[in-house]
Amino acid sequence: RISCVSSDLVNNLPKRLAARSTVIYNHVSAISVDEHGTTGDEDLAPALGWIAEQRTRGRRVVLAFGLFLRRKNFDALIRAIESLGGVSLLLVGRGPEEATLKNAACGMETDGRVLIHPFLPQPARLCAFVDVYVSCSQSEGFGLANVEAARSGTPTIVPCHAVNLEVLSGFSNVTFYNPYASHHLSETVKGIVAPSAQRHAP
Repeated sequence: RISCVSSDLVNNLPKRLAARSTVIYNHVSAISVDEHGTTGDEDLAPALGWIAEQRTRGRRVVLAFGLFLRRKNFDALIRAIESLGGVSLLLVGRGPEEATLKNAACGMETDGRVLIHPFLPQPARLCAFVDVYVSCSQSEGFGLANVEAARSGTPTIVPCHAVNLEVLSGFSNVTFYNPYASHHLSETVKGIVAPSAQRHAP
């Protein structure tokens, strides 16, 4: 059996090898693919309900999603959001660093400012309901998630890696930050989620 990471591979490789294959799309870990090759379909309702609750408390909502890997640097995002009053974090995904991230977020959980949500198919759909999308990955191959967020029109914050600068510089809603400068991420998020930047609630 072959598990492919793109439709190009699944359309061409099995024809040559006569093998059954599974397409693993963006942000889907191989562990989420069952023996039949399906990924399940989690409901958006819990996440949207949580976002609505944050709105009633006057909080801005930051979204991040992806595989919970060390290089994705989600722990740095948790620390940045924790230092900002009136800002909550919706983190969507799964992976080997999940327990570490939950431990890092325990301080924010006490006042309900963080939700670590299981993987959702096409998580970029949530961009329409939040104030800002943030990527804090230490490295990027292409950064498809960042492109999806930028195309949604939602204010998007990404590190100034070469691939991000090349692909996303044409988007007016994208802000770049220096991942090597202390506190620059939290300062950038704070600037974007000013009261005038609030988006509609779901």
